[in-house]
Amino acid sequence: MDTCLRHASYDPWQFPSAQCSITDTPSPDGSQFHGSAEDFRRVTLSVFNEAGLLRHFNVPEARATRFFDRVYELYGANPYHNALHGQDVLSAAHCLMQQLRKLRHGPFTPLEVLALYVAALGHDAGHFGVNNAYLVNSRHALYKKSPTSTPELSRSNPGGGSYASRGRTGRLPLLG
Repeated sequence: MDTCLRHASYDPWQFPSAQCSITDTPSPDGSQFHGSAEDFRRVTLSVFNEAGLLRHFNVPEARATRFFDRVYELYGANPYHNALHGQDVLSAAHCLMQQLRKLRHGPFTPLEVLALYVAALGHDAGHFGVNNAYLVNSRHALYKKSPTSTPELSRSNPGGGSYASRGRTGRLPLLG
């Protein structure tokens, strides 16, 4: 396997994805935190293939690649809630799933694993990089729309265009 996931066994505390994308080169827009689109695609494809999800759901690799590229685009270049973080959470979920299966916990259906992996990968897509208090105090448009749970509201419908305020709209079709 020509990816960062070349380990015969998984150590849930030593997952490999972060080693692929970290850069020490500062950039004015914070993009050094975002990670590389190529590494993001390689790691996500590797995890989904290794879990057998693309094969099980008959998802062509080209479609999966478009999906992963879109998730990457939805993440912003901020110091924590970025694509590299989503990639790391996916890798951690995959390592955890490997350990659970090794310990004979489960069973987990392919749909449950797919849901876990998609949620892990995209859980912070569209995050503004600020907390709820900042949005409330700045009277941000999302605060005016819903004064409670503003950051969660902004990401509650990742496939349905909830990112219009950032110019990010469109669906996220993985299964068709």
